[in-house]
Amino acid sequence: MTPRTSYRHPTAARRISRCLALLWLLCLPALGTAAEPVDDIRVLIDISGSMKRTDPQNLRQPALRLFTSLLPEGARAGVWTFGQWTNMLVKHGPVDEAWKTKARAAASEISSLGQYTNIEDALQRATWDWKRPASGVRRSMILLTDGLVDVARQDAEDAASRARILTEILPRLQAAGVTVHAIALSAESDADLLQQLAAATGGWFETIDSADGLERLFLRMFEKVAQADSLPLHDNTVVVDNSIREATFLVFRKPGAAPTTITAPDGSRFGQDALPAGVNWYEEERYDLITVKDPPPGEWHIDADVDPDNRVMVVTDLRMKHTELPNDLAVGQPVLYTVQLEQEGKIIDRPDFLQFVRVTLTQNADNGDEWQWRLRDDGKYADLKADDGIFTTRLDESLTAGEHLFSLAVDGTTFQRNAHQAVKIYGQPVDARIESLGHGRFAVVVVPYASLVDPHTLSLKLEHLQPNGRLTTHDVPQANAAEWRLELDAADQPGEHEISLDIAGQRSDGTPVKAHLGPIPFDPGAEAAQVRTPLAAPPVEHHAPPHEAEPPAPHAAEPAHHAEPEHAPAPAAPPHEEAPHASEEPAHETPPAEAHAEAPAEAEHPPSVSWGLIIGSIVGLTVLIAGLVFAGIKLWPMLQARRAAKEAAKQEAPAAEAEAPAEPPAPAPAEAA
Repeated sequence: MTPRTSYRHPTAARRISRCLALLWLLCLPALGTAAEPVDDIRVLIDISGSMKRTDPQNLRQPALRLFTSLLPEGARAGVWTFGQWTNMLVKHGPVDEAWKTKARAAASEISSLGQYTNIEDALQRATWDWKRPASGVRRSMILLTDGLVDVARQDAEDAASRARILTEILPRLQAAGVTVHAIALSAESDADLLQQLAAATGGWFETIDSADGLERLFLRMFEKVAQADSLPLHDNTVVVDNSIREATFLVFRKPGAAPTTITAPDGSRFGQDALPAGVNWYEEERYDLITVKDPPPGEWHIDADVDPDNRVMVVTDLRMKHTELPNDLAVGQPVLYTVQLEQEGKIIDRPDFLQFVRVTLTQNADNGDEWQWRLRDDGKYADLKADDGIFTTRLDESLTAGEHLFSLAVDGTTFQRNAHQAVKIYGQPVDARIESLGHGRFAVVVVPYASLVDPHTLSLKLEHLQPNGRLTTHDVPQANAAEWRLELDAADQPGEHEISLDIAGQRSDGTPVKAHLGPIPFDPGAEAAQVRTPLAAPPVEHHAPPHEAEPPAPHAAEPAHHAEPEHAPAPAAPPHEEAPHASEEPAHETPPAEAHAEAPAEAEHPPSVSWGLIIGSIVGLTVLIAGLVFAGIKLWPMLQARRAAKEAAKQEAPAAEAEAPAEPPAPAPAEAA
């Protein structure tokens, strides 16, 4: 699908609805507006014997060297390896140049000699001091493993160790405010356990089939656990401004590529073999890491292949602070996204400075869709106050299910900044599935996403429709800190069963959460053990457009892409007709029914309820009723006075007739003489 960018122009009804939405958004917690915390980061790396097969080139070593080299000074970090036992590879402490040097050297000790995979011991030893929350500290843990919990030769001991992770260690990490990011290296790992650790703590979970992507994945992990200022790269060219005190160039290389060189603003070129003063060059087989102290301002160029993961990270007095999105978001959940520039910790709000600042947020979905947003500081649309140095936009309709990459770009004419963040968006607040246990038994397993629903408020009601028509209702109990589980026996009822699940709870901000999953038909007797069936929300029915409707525009089945409007709205499109994108061709003369049939089913999106129009109509009706009541209150005394005057006039008329003197009788006619 070709990426597209479009802009929406709100009608009056939409503007009213957005005003109401903004009032509601004010009640939400402002993401990323608190003082920047100190990062405490702990990395746990599996060195069990199975790693010889899943990571034969031992790419964990360069991946760890990249990660530790990028960590900002002032953070605290440590690295542990685990197999049968747990070893502290890099001592936990403040990150500085000496710590980074030790970490790079220690990474060479990573091996694949462990006999077991004792995840429990690694978690226990690496986080022994994380027992309660700490103000001003952001705690993150990265766990990399390729196997199951394996502590002994007996399965019972492995199961007991796994249970202790979920019933003892995980609740402690949750209480201490720890975010767990988990990486499953191979399909043989305990993906369920890793996914539960991440979901229960608001972390990121990812499975990779090959270690070839480890270095880039650790770059993504770095961008999740530490906020670093970076500069935008265009065709490997970057503009360095005079506020930069240090610049670090990360350059990924393809196999067989020529050595990387850097061209400075004065036109001089240098490589690893001839470094100017103040330049430190670290080379790996797949990437280069070049750090330049006090780089001269101007245009720098990387002489290497263009790569989307190339980065230029900087230490600067002119910092960009922006909203840190949660790793998990709900479909359509409104989010205020803000950006501010700071000098020595203070927001820059000078109009003479901000008038040249242009802030753009680009959102790319994993299906190829693209949206672009302009953030403003003019007190209009989503921005709450003009000229306060805080640029704002609102995200809602573009938050569709899937994985999205948000790329932020700030252009101040004389300086530039950017940032990247990956987010997963879900259409339901839990991961739910039906597991066949064999012999007619099955289990319903529910893992809530802590970012989408507070587990302490979660309530789950299960409806089980049996083949004989009997309907039973069950509460799904909590099995541990990350999982809700209910096992049922259907051996005496062969045939097709149906399962539905009602979910109720609240988000961390108190917003109510409700969802209905299913019904899902399945036959527990016909399925082999361990077969899993996802339990998802029912699809919304699609209805063909009426025959009298206008022919749809091209790509009518594709999702509409919206962006923040410019302040001069364009004329609204006529009813039942969407304005085509500028790059689209005119609509073909295709009858509506045929056009609907031609659209691929997987590209269709269910029609959404226009809450803006509904709320706008309610507001308009309320205003109309209030106006009528106000007019009635003002006019009622006048109407009453007029009615009283008429009644008085009617009563005075008979009385006047009675009091009036009788007319003299007419004179008799004169008699003839």
